[in-house]
Amino acid sequence: AERLRVAQAAAGQVRRFDAELSAAHLADAVAAGENAAAAVGYQTLVDRRLAGHAVELASHLVPGEPCEVCGSTAHPAPATGDDEPVTEADIVSARALLKQGQTRLEQTHAVTGAVATALAEARARAGARTLDEFIAEMAASEVALAEAVTAGVRAAALGLDKSRLRAELEEAGRVLADLCSTRDETAARLADRRSARQAIDDRVAAQRGGFASVVCRVDRLQAGLASARALDAALDHSREGRSLRNAAEASVQTQLVREDFADEQTATAAHRNDAEVRQLEELIRAHDDSRAAGRSVLAEAALTDLPAGLTDVGPAREALAAAAAERDTALAERGSLGERVVVLTGLVTDARVHFDAGEELLSTQTQVRELAAAVHGDEPNTKRMRLETYVLAAQLEQIIAAANNRLRTMTGGRYTLEHDDSVQFRGGQSGLGLMIRDAHTGRARPTQSLSGGETFLASLALALGLAEIVSNQAGGIALDTLFVDEGFGSLDGATLETAMSTLDGLRAGGRTIGLISHVDSMKEQIPAKLVITVTDQGFSEIGENLLSA
Repeated sequence: AERLRVAQAAAGQVRRFDAELSAAHLADAVAAGENAAAAVGYQTLVDRRLAGHAVELASHLVPGEPCEVCGSTAHPAPATGDDEPVTEADIVSARALLKQGQTRLEQTHAVTGAVATALAEARARAGARTLDEFIAEMAASEVALAEAVTAGVRAAALGLDKSRLRAELEEAGRVLADLCSTRDETAARLADRRSARQAIDDRVAAQRGGFASVVCRVDRLQAGLASARALDAALDHSREGRSLRNAAEASVQTQLVREDFADEQTATAAHRNDAEVRQLEELIRAHDDSRAAGRSVLAEAALTDLPAGLTDVGPAREALAAAAAERDTALAERGSLGERVVVLTGLVTDARVHFDAGEELLSTQTQVRELAAAVHGDEPNTKRMRLETYVLAAQLEQIIAAANNRLRTMTGGRYTLEHDDSVQFRGGQSGLGLMIRDAHTGRARPTQSLSGGETFLASLALALGLAEIVSNQAGGIALDTLFVDEGFGSLDGATLETAMSTLDGLRAGGRTIGLISHVDSMKEQIPAKLVITVTDQGFSEIGENLLSA
């Protein structure tokens, strides 16, 4: 009972310390915000001070007196400015304000650590239970005591029930023996059924072969059968075409023999056009007319005294036979060549149709090849940028826009990142390059020209910009934890202060920032840290407690 009262008092302290810790966290966040604002104001005054040095020097120039910088006595164009000049007193005041903010932040860190330690001790005394749970536990203890008294009364009655239940247990044992026998018989039948099922599964696996299922194998066999049938039909078509070709060649040879030609070249050479055929026909008609005219002349009375002997007409008959043979040959050649013209015209028409279809396919193939080359980043893609690189470049531009919002603040408006999609050296593919624009020179230059500290700030700004874009594209899911590994050793004092102020601002906004570093000067600026020690055995140990700064 005494332990319960002590634990109950500790639970009350846990509730009070929890409220105090919430208030301490709120004060710590307010102090962090004021510290970050003081750091930004101090950096702004320093930048204005540096920018106004020329105007300040110009205000001390005296005509005819040498310049303190260049030594010239002529001052043709002294620098002017509209902004109010920043004095050293302003810088000192801003530095004091920043120091006050840091002191206030350290005080709130200390208060938070003390309250957190007291809360942890109170929770250790109270355990994992709350005050309400302790009150409920005490009430439950009183109820348990009353139940224990009642249980003593019931113990006697339960003794009688025990004897009765023992008899029932013996009867249940006999029933259980019968059930075990039935179970063994059922198990034997189940083993037989499983054996039969295994045999069926083996047969199905044998029929399935290397396929996922028997249906897949059937589909494959049916596809093979369809292919075999298509091949058989193609072979039949090929044999039919070969037969037609052989028949056509035999018909040509028969026609050549019938027309008394040695080969196709001879038949082609003997071909006569329409004009030559008409000329031969006219010669035949002229010969017939001459013969008729000769007969009519011979029938005249004046020629009755001619010799009775017959005139030798053999040469004329031979000439007539030769002319008739030539005519028949010309007509046969004309018919054969006409058939060939029809066949060749059909072949030429088919060839032109195939050539037209081929030109369309070649045009489509050229367009597809050019599109594939453009997507792959080759000619005619003048940017030398792949399609996936183009999509990533759009994402990179969003990240750069988010990163520049922080990089301008961290560098006093001097540096901004730019997306570089120019073609790389020797025509290499591009699209994901970065350039840094310096406001002091007004020009963009490679990021490799940045110093170590400037490179770290640019990398930190990119990381924060990436986290912001990922959060926006993930439906507003916040990335509450950020780890920064090393990189602080290359920073000078001012750059380190700027980086830490930026991280403090993120922590004040509700994020948890983890820094991994070996820089001793950072220990004073980190509110809580884990100490990792390398042992002599070669492994590392982490400190048991979370140490406050």
